[in-house]
Amino acid sequence: MADASGYSALEKTLNSLRNEQAKGDNSISFKELTQGDLKIDFPQANFTEDQRGLVEYSAGILFADKCMATLQVSLSNNLF
Repeated sequence: MADASGYSALEKTLNSLRNEQAKGDNSISFKELTQGDLKIDFPQANFTEDQRGLVEYSAGILFADKCMATLQVSLSNNLF
């Protein structure tokens, strides 16, 4: 997500993803989100008129509590 003050960083990220695809990395799947896309894809959120976004589909979410629990079990079982 970016408003006008963050467009430069968003463009750098988009260019990096495009460059990787141009090199033949077809595992990268992303979509640039315009203001209209944001309203359609995320109707529950309120966006300002100057906001744009980027979705990278292979990204994920790590839940800190589950990561810590896994690490604790791994350490207690000498897996590291």
